[in-house]
Amino acid sequence: MRNILFIILAGVLLIGGFIVYKDFTTLTVSELNARAAKIDGRTVTIEGSVSKNAGVLGIGGFVITDGSSTILVLSNGGIPEHGSQVEVTGTFRKAVSLNSFEYSVIYRDDGDR
Repeated sequence: MRNILFIILAGVLLIGGFIVYKDFTTLTVSELNARAAKIDGRTVTIEGSVSKNAGVLGIGGFVITDGSSTILVLSNGGIPEHGSQVEVTGTFRKAVSLNSFEYSVIYRDDGDR
């Protein structure tokens, strides 16, 4: 009986550890968008390819895609080139209104590096 309880407890700890670990790993854009409600307001790290970019004097934004989903990244320092592979860390917001449209956005503050 004790062996069964030990096995169950070990299994629960392993699964719980995986869930906690997954929250702190790099996400794809699709994973981020699928978990948007749960992650809203948290610091996230995503990776993907820059599909669009716009900025003036290094301040602006760019769109990251993983091939099936996209997200807008707003940055106060440094805009990567179109087509480059990037990893971005910032604060995720699931819905930001802009001109009557709602977007999911990551705010990247490069001043913190």
